[in-house]
Amino acid sequence: MISTYRLQFRGGVDFARAAALVPYLKRLGVSHLYASPIFEAAEGSTHGYDVVNPNVLDPVLGGEAGFAELHDALKQHGLGLVIDIVPNHMAVGESNPWWWDALARGADSPYAGHFDIDWEAEEGRGRIALPMLGAPYAEELQGGNLKLYAENGRFRLGYFDRFFPLSAETREALKGEDLDRINGDADRLHEILEQQNYRLVHWRAAPDSRNWRRFFDIDNLIGVRVDDPAVFAATHELTLDLVRSGRIDGLRIDHVDGLAAPTTYLKRLREAVNEAGAGKDFPIYVEKILGPDEELPETWPVDGTTGYEALNEITGLLLPAGAPEALIEVARELTGQETPFEEELKAAKAEVIDTLFAGELEGLTSALASLAQREIATAEIGAVRGRRAINQLLIALPVYRVYPGRDGITAPEEETLRSAAETARAQLDEGDHPALDLLVRLVSAPQDDEELDFARRLQQLSGPVMAKSLEDTACYRNVSVLVGNEVGGHPPHVALSPERFLERARRRQETFPRNLVPTATHDTKRGADTRARLVAIAGLHEEWRAAVDAWFGMNAGIRGEIDGSPAPDPVTEYLFYQSAAAAWPPLLEADDEAGARDYAARLQDYMIKAAREAKLKTKWTAPNEAFESTVRDFVNEALKPGPDNLFLPSLHRFVRRADPATLWTSLSQLLVQTIAPGVPDIYQGSEAFDFSLVDPDNRRIPDFDGLAEGLPASAAGLLGQWRDGRLKQFVTARALALRGRHRELFLHGEVSFLPVSGAAAGHLLALCRRHGDISVVALLPREPGRLSGDEGLCLPAEIIADTTVELPGDPPAVGDVLCDRTLETSGGRLPVAACLDQLPVALIEIPGG
Repeated sequence: MISTYRLQFRGGVDFARAAALVPYLKRLGVSHLYASPIFEAAEGSTHGYDVVNPNVLDPVLGGEAGFAELHDALKQHGLGLVIDIVPNHMAVGESNPWWWDALARGADSPYAGHFDIDWEAEEGRGRIALPMLGAPYAEELQGGNLKLYAENGRFRLGYFDRFFPLSAETREALKGEDLDRINGDADRLHEILEQQNYRLVHWRAAPDSRNWRRFFDIDNLIGVRVDDPAVFAATHELTLDLVRSGRIDGLRIDHVDGLAAPTTYLKRLREAVNEAGAGKDFPIYVEKILGPDEELPETWPVDGTTGYEALNEITGLLLPAGAPEALIEVARELTGQETPFEEELKAAKAEVIDTLFAGELEGLTSALASLAQREIATAEIGAVRGRRAINQLLIALPVYRVYPGRDGITAPEEETLRSAAETARAQLDEGDHPALDLLVRLVSAPQDDEELDFARRLQQLSGPVMAKSLEDTACYRNVSVLVGNEVGGHPPHVALSPERFLERARRRQETFPRNLVPTATHDTKRGADTRARLVAIAGLHEEWRAAVDAWFGMNAGIRGEIDGSPAPDPVTEYLFYQSAAAAWPPLLEADDEAGARDYAARLQDYMIKAAREAKLKTKWTAPNEAFESTVRDFVNEALKPGPDNLFLPSLHRFVRRADPATLWTSLSQLLVQTIAPGVPDIYQGSEAFDFSLVDPDNRRIPDFDGLAEGLPASAAGLLGQWRDGRLKQFVTARALALRGRHRELFLHGEVSFLPVSGAAAGHLLALCRRHGDISVVALLPREPGRLSGDEGLCLPAEIIADTTVELPGDPPAVGDVLCDRTLETSGGRLPVAACLDQLPVALIEIPGG
């Protein structure tokens, strides 16, 4: 596997469009197309993770015929296909036949056990509670919004644009009835609805009523019991057929932490894939977000993660030393933000548990109290103490979850759990300690199926709590080190020394050498080059501080006020300045009215989403229209060209000041991605520039035609026109071609940093991969913001004039992969000035003897 190319289907990209891209992907040098979910999804789906039938190729994408066309195109050009599957959940709705049958027949449905529903829950009274009403049930009933319909002899319950089935008994009883009369009689309609296998409730009553597991806090996605072998077989029928017929060449498992027993699932999947004839080299990747110093369990029969940890390590390597601390101080001075990120995260966890997952917490509390009654020593533990213990343990756990099984948990997990328990213990009264001790024992050493089920359900909640707290709350509240506010990121500690980076890279090479290595995905908070510009800003933090201080003053006149406080507030305004600078399109000029208008629209949408995720001034569940309107107006005025707008040209000048460092960081992270251990995953369009923000901004369809037509054959003239992205695209293609020539080296080769000496030694990294007598070296500027002047896109000649790199094997000459030339060495040392005279980075190939 040379590399993957992630393609987001839907929104204009179907199987036919993907097939048309294959010749370009072949020329780019990728080996595998990496597809977002392709199975039938809910109507109008924009992403495909809301699957309604895992055994049907989505007709919206072209169905079987369209997929066959894509398969033929891939095979014709020698490319493989990795697909994204979603075993954890499915979308609810009429288009999901299993869900529809479960609603109609209740616990008697053959699909009742497919979904993670507690049919015996008291809250649901033996039925499925559906929190899908916009107002209390009585209001909707009396208001006539719940109605019976009969179309072509088919009876349904309707609620605006949603429909629900009726039981067989009800359908039979309604034959010949006057439905208009029933719909006009609220009492009679209520009697009929009480006979159904579900009950509709107000969405705000969900914590008290929902008796089924959902995906995170999304009520339209229901958990699937894929740990049941029969459900596994039913949900993977088409997937395994695609493996068996050789139509796919790899799998990506979405949200593996949502499963009750990921280890069991992955072993079953690997066994099924092997039985389907795929072979040992068939890659399986898991979307697993690792915590600080956490490692993927080596017992999992997978090829690695989707690579968020690798992405953050690349950022950390290129970030100037001391940058997080400097940025925290800048934010404190400009915004008054004092709360450390770790404290922000704890507060966010407490909040999301209380607001988003209150129902799940109550269910676990009840189960814990029940388990406590089994032993005399724990019988006095009730709901109140149990609730507090669960709450504090979830807050203290530094990883997304651990993985309890019949044999307990692993030694590293045990250490993590015990450490979290000690942190939780310090927050609890002494009287709550027995409840905490019981919790720890249940997770670390469950003694029977009931205890194991509790332990797993607790961990199925732990993952969503961390995700919604870290990624979707704290990262939008504390924006001091925005470059580290990423999926799987740890902002205050994002900077990584070369030694620490090397340690992690070698560990990856040892354990999961085919782990994916992205610089952007459909879920990252920023595009690869948006992050690169934030790295550049970090290297210019003193100039940045002065610029932003001036911008606060320049925009005082367009800032609003709500209840005596500025709107946007200082933290929100600072987030805007960082985002506006970081995502600035490289070809946009300050006086381009149409371009500025389009950019303002993107920033408006982003700022509203960011504010809602922060949950301080506005929320998804309760939008603050006054605040949001003020923020939109502020962004619009700030980015509107005009003689009175001093901010916009000042912003543009700063972006141009950061251009050299941005370019160097962009190319450096690309070369680390393609040279370091793992398999580079190229997100759609990011082979050229990707100055995007969080979704949906990062899911816009790239100009694929332009990319295909513009792929350069050489580096000649590209540096002078670097803003069009073709230089980055060229470097991508050359790096992937190099991987194609040396597959064994990139799979098995050792990784190191070569010694650099001279004046620029502290500002250059020489990343090397070596296998046998063949080596590849990438020369990367580090801390470029501290080197760059106002002009010049190559490292200053006076800095690198005496700088050399000590090469392995004492070769007399080496190949310059990017500039198509041979470079002579002297005494086994490569003069840096000789290879960085045309481009700011270099890729060196040292052939074997």
